[in-house]
Amino acid sequence: MTQVPHEQQPAPYGKLPQGAPYGQQAQTAPPAPAPAPPAPRQSKVGAIIAVVLGAILLLGGLPFGVAIGGIATVPQALGMIEGITEVAPSGAVTAKAAGDKFYLLGPSHAAGAVAPEFCTATGASGESIRIDPVSASAYSSDFGGRDFSAFAVLRAPSTGDIVIQCETEDGAVLAAPAFNLTSFFSPLFWWSVGGAVATLVGLVLLIVGIVLLARGPRTRGTPIPDAKTTTGASVD
Repeated sequence: MTQVPHEQQPAPYGKLPQGAPYGQQAQTAPPAPAPAPPAPRQSKVGAIIAVVLGAILLLGGLPFGVAIGGIATVPQALGMIEGITEVAPSGAVTAKAAGDKFYLLGPSHAAGAVAPEFCTATGASGESIRIDPVSASAYSSDFGGRDFSAFAVLRAPSTGDIVIQCETEDGAVLAAPAFNLTSFFSPLFWWSVGGAVATLVGLVLLIVGIVLLARGPRTRGTPIPDAKTTTGASVD
């Protein structure tokens, strides 16, 4: 009686079959990748510079702007002093724009010795310019060690020189440009605005710098290796 050979069952996954030739090995998963190196520590030099610069601008921006603006008004004051001209018996002033006002000043101790009718004014085109009376409190100035007060005012009809003639017994009459509030305080205003802007910029820099200093250094996480392994038989 002949025996029927049994069919060879496949070996379980991951095991060598019986009678497999020498040299067959089970396959395993490759080694896990090495952990990534930590990220380099971030420099905080920029944050420190932002804090220092921000503190300087925050504390000194507005005071510096006001101080520079105050200094910038000095030329305006000097220009007004230099604009005072003696017009007795005759003198000339220059109008930079139509409508510029000029006060006529007489000695404060002799208020009744001078009057608008004692003076005449002629424009650049030869036209006569009206002279109006004003109170002494409208304008006053110290000139040559003497006190002068306003007694009249005139307005330039156009740009150019205005010739003024005054006949008085005292012989001392001055013409002074009117005080221009906008022109005088314009440098102070704009420098103060610039100082305020610098203060705001300093505040922003200070906040940004503090946030950067308080933030911890970033590090890259280590990747988790793949836990799957594969096995099998390979046949040469």
